Amino acid sequence: MLLFAPLVFGLFSLSLPAFAQSTRFGLACLGTETGYKINFSWRWGESGTWNQSSVAPGKWRSFAWNYDYPGENKSPYLYIRYDKDLSSGTEYVRTKLKAYAAAYNNCEKHGKTYNFYEGSGGLYIQEED
Repeated sequence: MLLFAPLVFGLFSLSLPAFAQSTRFGLACLGTETGYKINFSWRWGESGTWNQSSVAPGKWRSFAWNYDYPGENKSPYLYIRYDKDLSSGTEYVRTKLKAYAAAYNNCEKHGKTYNFYEGSGGLYIQEED
């Protein structure tokens, strides 16, 4: 049975469109339009350890979920946790972001982009078009 797995997988990948065959991971990119560095935590999926990170103005922070095979196009949500209160108080928010199939880890050309913005209610994340 295992001898046929490469053959079956090879036939499967031949039936995918060229772009789908080249997608290697889910990519989500987070930037900031606030004018200052934002610190936050992130993790893939509902459970697991939170990782600390930050993003500087005019830069992207990329998050890539490696697919098990080319063209898989299936990844868990990326969860972002941050303090939306821009004063001395603390009000943590958890937001889930969707990653998009990408061939390269390049926020300028692939994946889905999101930005931190500052509004009257504090800091928030918005999906970009």
